[in-house]
Amino acid sequence: MKNINKWILLLLLVCIALHSCKKEESYNEPASTDMTKPSVVSNVKVQNFSGGANITYSLPNSNNILYVLAQYKINGMTTRETKSSYYSDTIVVEGFAKKQAYDVTLYTVSRANVKSDPLVVKVNPDTPPYL
Repeated sequence: MKNINKWILLLLLVCIALHSCKKEESYNEPASTDMTKPSVVSNVKVQNFSGGANITYSLPNSNNILYVLAQYKINGMTTRETKSSYYSDTIVVEGFAKKQAYDVTLYTVSRANVKSDPLVVKVNPDTPPYL
């Protein structure tokens, strides 16, 4: 009787182990199936500071927005991205090496990872504190 219990327990453990090794692929799917392009942010204001800038904006009136994405170059070669949740109305761009004008491209991104049309904003950060 003890041998039968051991074999049943072993069979049960093997079945559990095989079931737990199943690959699940649903975690990479977008949170929404709405593939419409979101509107761009509006009412954009820039506040420059040493080595960076705060960009405030108004979000479009949509429940499908996930975040706002800012893409910018801090020098001739290095590109950075900064994301801001839809709960916030400000995005901080920083790391600029010189006091000059830089282009920051803003995108609104939906829950299905669809980007809006680009909106280019000029920032003029002051000299970084380490220079």
